[in-house]
Amino acid sequence: MDRLSGEEIIYNIRLIAKDLPLEITAEQSDEFFDILMSHNCQYLIWKAKLSAANKKLALYKSLIARNKSVVQERYRVCVPLFNSLEQRKISYAVYKGAVLSVEAYGEPYYRKSFDIDLLVRKENAEDIKKILYDIGFVQGRIKDGVVMPYTRKELIFHSSMTHQAAPYVIKTESDICPFVNLDINFDIMWGESDIKIAMDYILSQTELLIFYEINIKKLSLVINFIAVCLHHYKDTNSIYQLYNGKLKLCLFVDIYYCLKSNSNDNISPEILKDLCEKLNVSKYIYYCIYHAYLIFNDEFLLPYIKALKSSDGEFLIDKFGLDERERRAWNRNFFDRLFDEDFQQNFASRLDNKDMQKIKINSDMML
Repeated sequence: MDRLSGEEIIYNIRLIAKDLPLEITAEQSDEFFDILMSHNCQYLIWKAKLSAANKKLALYKSLIARNKSVVQERYRVCVPLFNSLEQRKISYAVYKGAVLSVEAYGEPYYRKSFDIDLLVRKENAEDIKKILYDIGFVQGRIKDGVVMPYTRKELIFHSSMTHQAAPYVIKTESDICPFVNLDINFDIMWGESDIKIAMDYILSQTELLIFYEINIKKLSLVINFIAVCLHHYKDTNSIYQLYNGKLKLCLFVDIYYCLKSNSNDNISPEILKDLCEKLNVSKYIYYCIYHAYLIFNDEFLLPYIKALKSSDGEFLIDKFGLDERERRAWNRNFFDRLFDEDFQQNFASRLDNKDMQKIKINSDMML
């Protein structure tokens, strides 16, 4: 059987977006769903239409449905945290993960995530740490089914080199979700960025979200969309992330459906442009929406691209790297990179000794 080409994969993704049946053979369908699953595109799998039953599709849909219980348990464990933050009037917002899944896809379990991301002010970090330790969380990683606390050196690295606290984790009594991981973020930018965003303003733009009868605070739609784009830009440009994985299709699928589901007056091109200019992040949001357009070819995105277009944004389109020193041009087109089975090997060939040293430092501290 001939393998699916990148063009065939993209063509069928566009069919899913239009609620049309796939145009692939029964033999090709297994490969297609494997590719979507490897790129964490659970929602596209859920929406896919075939003319005949397919065991691989049924299996993956059952795994997606199972994720509903995982997400529910993960948030149930964190109810004492949300209640304490509310009682103590500590500003916070849950973002990415299940919140993004709700806003883009309508349900908290369509998007696979492995933790809960909390956005807070850095000055509240010690108060939040005390709350988490009282609940039973510790700062550590899971190794061989055991929570291993981070060393002092690792804690200092996270504090000094990133906009995050070292991750928290708790062991549960649940077989379906044996551990809950929690990331505490102090900024929506990445560590290498010199852009300063007023977190007081960001955290003033929150609203209530209720799912599984649990009350949480999330960012407003447009602020959350910008935060998601900035996170996804980081993942598609960080040499550490790219070296340890591959370019993930789901990042641009998230962006497409988040806009598609919340356009009209909620995230209009004009509103998005004004806020991006205020926060000085227009070029990064342009980058994300531009690549979502390459995948879906949906004219709906063109007004957003036009509103955000700039020479700085266009400069980033064919580049990777999060700062000027490490930034360089890709040597292959977007779709070749996206579906490259040897992505890591080919990407590593583009890196120099300084890049590899940075990757090693991050790996030693974060893995």
